[in-house]
Amino acid sequence: MHCGPFPHAIIEASLNAAQIERTTLPVNRKLIAILALLTLLVPLLAACGGSTAEPTLGTSNEATTAPAGETAPATGGEETAAGGVETAAPVVTVGAIETVAPVETAGAVETVAPVETVGAIETVAPVETVGAVETVAPVETAPPAETADIGAGETAVPVETAGAVETAPVDETASAGETAPPGGATGDKNITIGSKDFTEQVILGELYSQALEAGGYTVNRRLNLGSVQVLDQALAGGQIDMYPEYTGTSLENVVQYEGEPPATPQETYDIVQEFYGQRNPPMRLLESADFNNTNAIVVRREVAEQYNLRTLEDLAKASPNLVFASFSEFQQRRDSFPNLKENYPAFNFKSVQIVNDIGLRYQALGQEDADVGIGFTTDGQIAALDLMVMEDPKNIWPAYYPTPILTEEYIQAHPDAVEIINSVSAALTAEAMQEMNAAVDIDEEEPTDVAAAFLQEQGLIE
Repeated sequence: MHCGPFPHAIIEASLNAAQIERTTLPVNRKLIAILALLTLLVPLLAACGGSTAEPTLGTSNEATTAPAGETAPATGGEETAAGGVETAAPVVTVGAIETVAPVETAGAVETVAPVETVGAIETVAPVETVGAVETVAPVETAPPAETADIGAGETAVPVETAGAVETAPVDETASAGETAPPGGATGDKNITIGSKDFTEQVILGELYSQALEAGGYTVNRRLNLGSVQVLDQALAGGQIDMYPEYTGTSLENVVQYEGEPPATPQETYDIVQEFYGQRNPPMRLLESADFNNTNAIVVRREVAEQYNLRTLEDLAKASPNLVFASFSEFQQRRDSFPNLKENYPAFNFKSVQIVNDIGLRYQALGQEDADVGIGFTTDGQIAALDLMVMEDPKNIWPAYYPTPILTEEYIQAHPDAVEIINSVSAALTAEAMQEMNAAVDIDEEEPTDVAAAFLQEQGLIE
C-alpha cells in the first residue's frame, strides 16, 4: 500500500549521516552511511507495511456466514416474508465463489418463483426492492383442474396452491345427467340421486329426479349404480344425497337384523328407521310407496303343471330336475337364496345360471333355456310370459316397500325437496309400477319417457 512522502525527520537524518561521512569517518565512510540510513528506514517501512487504509462503509474483506437454519442479514433494509416464505439472504462473495444462504419455508411447502442458475451457483430470483425493503416476488397459483365426472367413492382431484390446498371447483349449474355436487347442507338446490341396477330402480330414480327438476332442483343422476352395498356406501360417503331402497333389503343387508321377523311392514319400517337415525352421518327414511315388491320365484306354466307346483315347498322337491336362472346378488344376500335354502332345505337345482340382467333372465325363461327364475312381484314380464309365482307358506321374505333414504343433513337443509319426493311415493301403486316396468322391459321404451308420462298423468309435472 502507498505510505505517502517521507517525513521531515527522515530527510534530516539522511543529511546528518552525510555530514558524518564527510568529517568523522574517513574509513569505510560509504558503508557506515548506508548502515545509518538503513537503521532509520527499517522501522519506518515496517510501520508503513502493517497499517491499513480506513475501511469503506458497506464493504468487508471477510465472508460472513449465518448460523445453521438462519439467513444472513440483508443489506440496506429489513426482510419481509410474503406468503410464509422468507427472503433469501444477499449473495456473499468469498474469493470468486458466490453462495446463497438457505431459504426456509413455513407450514406447507411453498414454491419460490423462479430459481435462476448463474454458472453453477443458484440464486433465488427475482427479489423486488421497494424502497429499502426486499420482498419475494408473488407466487402464482396453479390453474384450476378441469372437473371430471366423479363416479361413486371418487373425489375431485385437489388443486395445489402455494400454501393452502383448495379443492377443484365443480360446476353447480350442471343439467340433468351432468356432474353436480351433492347438495349437503349448503341450502342450494342441487341433489345427487342414485339407484340400483335393475329396471324398477332406474324408473324410480327417474320419477324422483324429474319431479325435483320440475320443483327447481338441479339433479345429478347416478342411476343404475350397483348393489345395495354400493349405494349404501355412496350415501354414507357423500357421493349421493338419496336413493330408493326397499325396507326388507335394508333390514337384512344394512341393519343385518338378527331378531324375530317383524310381524308387519310398519314394524320393519320402524326397525330400519331407528337404525339409520343412529348412523354417522345420520340418515332418514321418507314415506314408503304403498306396494310390496317382494321376491318372486317364478316357474314356466308348463313346468309347473308337469310337476304340480304351487308352493316353494313343492318346488324344492322338484328342484333337482330343474334349471334355475338367478343373479349374483340373490345368490349371496342373506335374505335371498341362503334364506330360501334355510327354510326349504330340499332346494338343490340341477343347475344355476347366473344372469344379472333382468331382461335376459326372463328371456331365458321365455326361450325355455331355464325352468325357474327369480324376479320381483312388480315385474311386467310375469304376466307377459304367463309365468306362475310360487306361494310362500312360511312367509320367509320380509316386506319390501320402496322407500327413499336421505341424509338427515340434506333433509334439514331442503324441506321442500322432502315434500316433492313424498308426493311421488304417494302416487305409486303395484299396478302402476308393473305397467311402467313392462313398458321398459317389454315395449323397450326409455325409462325417462315412461317416468315422464306417469308424472304428467298424476299432475306432478307439466
